[in-house]
Amino acid sequence: MRLILFFCFSSILCLIPSKGVSQDSSSRKSGPPAAAAPSPSPAPDVRRHPRSPAVDEAMSKGQDLLFRKHDAKASVEQFKRAVKLDPWSGQGYLLLGLAYMQLQNWSEAQWAFEEVTKVEPGNAQGYLGIGSALNEQHDYAAAEKALEQSLDLKPESAEAHYELARSLAASGKWDTATPHVLRAIELNPD
Repeated sequence: MRLILFFCFSSILCLIPSKGVSQDSSSRKSGPPAAAAPSPSPAPDVRRHPRSPAVDEAMSKGQDLLFRKHDAKASVEQFKRAVKLDPWSGQGYLLLGLAYMQLQNWSEAQWAFEEVTKVEPGNAQGYLGIGSALNEQHDYAAAEKALEQSLDLKPESAEAHYELARSLAASGKWDTATPHVLRAIELNPD
C-alpha cells in the first residue's frame, strides 16, 4: 500500500516549492477539521499575497516532519496551522492531504484535496488526490470523475492514468481500464 501511495504522489514532491505566493486556481462526509476551516472568500486581489513568515515556518516544519522524519501525524498539525493562517494555500492543503493519505485517513485526505481544488481549480494534483482517496473508500464512480478532471488538466500524468484504471477496473469496466493501464506504463515504465 505504501509503495502505491509513494508512486501516486512522487511527482507532487517536485512540484511543491518550499516558499512562494499562494495562487488562485466536492462534498465531504465528515466536515473539515476545525483548525483548517477556510475563512470567508477574500476579494480576488487579497488572494495573491506573500505568505507570512509564520506560514512559511509551519510549512517548513510540516515538510520536515512528513518527508525527512516520516512523522505524518505530527506533520498534520503543522499543515493545519499553515492553512489556518493562509486559507488560500493550495500547497498547504495538498501537503495536508498527503499526510492524511500516509495515515490512511481517507476521508480527511479527500477533504484536504477538495480544498486544493477550491482555492486552485486548475491543480491537477488536487483532483488526483481526491480520486486516490475515493478509490481507497471504494467510491469508484466519484473517483472516476475526479481522475478524469485531473487528466483533463494534466493528460501526461502516469499516476492519474493508474488511479483511473483502478477505478474503472473496480467498476468492472475492464475494456475502458486497459488503455489507462497501458498509458500509465508508457509514461512511467518503472
